[in-house]
Amino acid sequence: MSRRSIHGIQDTTTLNYDGLRGATDLDGLGGRMGASGILAHFGVAVNEAGRPLGMFEANAAFRSAPGLDSARWIAGLDGALELSRACADNRVMTVCDRRGLSNAVIGMRVLNEWNQR
Repeated sequence: MSRRSIHGIQDTTTLNYDGLRGATDLDGLGGRMGASGILAHFGVAVNEAGRPLGMFEANAAFRSAPGLDSARWIAGLDGALELSRACADNRVMTVCDRRGLSNAVIGMRVLNEWNQR
């Protein structure tokens, strides 16, 4: 029996809260309009057909803290590693963009754990 593939896709998105007057402690989202909201990093697991299986990471704690940009990507890789342990009969592949890959170099400990599996 062949192993099935699960794709652990992660990326950061912006949640624009400009229309909420009572919202406080928001991040500046940049852009021409000076929007404010929350930066959030999500990890979603999908099967080979692209059907969502669930989220393995949801993190807004890093916010705009200086020096923590890589922390969200490493946390996402840690989440994908946990997913691979929970789904040991499947092959879990993490998918991220160029920023995620460059920050993954910082988190080589995670990649080393993947190789040991």
